[in-house]
Amino acid sequence: MFTIAFRYIFKRLVVTFFVVSPIIVFMAWIAMSIKYIGLIASGGISLTTFLKLILCISPGVCGIIFPVCFLLSAVIAIYGLQSNKELTVFLSSGKSPLSVLVPILFWGCCIAGLVTFCNTIGAPHAYKKFETLREKIYTEVSTNFLKAQSFNLVGDSVIYVGSRNHNSVNNIFIFHLSKKDNAIMNIITARHSSLIHSGNNILVQLDNGCRQEIDKNDDIVSTLTFDSLTYDITQFFQSSYKKSSKVKHKTQSELLQIARHSPEKKVRQNCLAEYHSRILISFSSIINALIVGIFLICTRERARGSKDAILAFSFGIISHVCLMVLMNLATKNNNLIIFNYTAVSLVILFLYVFFVQRRT
Repeated sequence: MFTIAFRYIFKRLVVTFFVVSPIIVFMAWIAMSIKYIGLIASGGISLTTFLKLILCISPGVCGIIFPVCFLLSAVIAIYGLQSNKELTVFLSSGKSPLSVLVPILFWGCCIAGLVTFCNTIGAPHAYKKFETLREKIYTEVSTNFLKAQSFNLVGDSVIYVGSRNHNSVNNIFIFHLSKKDNAIMNIITARHSSLIHSGNNILVQLDNGCRQEIDKNDDIVSTLTFDSLTYDITQFFQSSYKKSSKVKHKTQSELLQIARHSPEKKVRQNCLAEYHSRILISFSSIINALIVGIFLICTRERARGSKDAILAFSFGIISHVCLMVLMNLATKNNNLIIFNYTAVSLVILFLYVFFVQRRT
């Protein structure tokens, strides 16, 4: 089914892609992880936890960067064939420019499928894990910053720490007042306590203390002394931590559900635009494949190889940016979604027709 020329060109494309893409993705990881490096330096999180956090970001990063990686790798691979005169040999032996374009288009379609998978399945699930892990890190780091001999404001609560040695705390005072209606104020004091991290929960093991509950409606004070008490303070930190409500954290089915039933028009527009943008971004690889074919396979002057390679990469980046701009505009006006599909289809058709005319 696949000719020797097809397999040879396809192999060059695949190898170049897997050389180029890890470098670009790694650079993107570094750029996105800078804000978390300080937590490692301060001992807030371990290196293993940091790597898990960054890996959870990778599907979303790959969904955006892979079309650019494909463009760069295709330009490098085809320019290499052109520089080594291999492309000239292919065309001189009776192979048509279209037969050289086919493996590029085929690999572009494979990358388009991979991008669609990353954006529609991989990224939403990874972002959910990212939020869970980030919440755990946030609560753990927050307890590390409870200062001794000072009142620490944590969400709706105040925690006073007399002295502290890692997770061992002496002379602790906890005041908690929820913003909910009919809430009961809690005041807890203890001579000695210890902080315990249990999964995503933060518990305080208190010894030799007193607990008071004050009902705001009835002005009733209930007092309890205890020898040992385990108190969950997870909610204190969660009240000051806001989970992300970005639509990119939603699966495709969740986006459609929200787009149909949300009472807010802006939310419906964002969800519907995000749903279609995850599909549209994959077409960038196919557009880039045609651009590479036009500039590097059907080049008029072989001596212009390096200039055509630069032009191919530049036009590919411009098309990718324009596509992302159109997708962003669709969040404000969902009528542009149909326009985006039409525009992408016409661009692909135009580039193919232009390629066919130029090769003759």
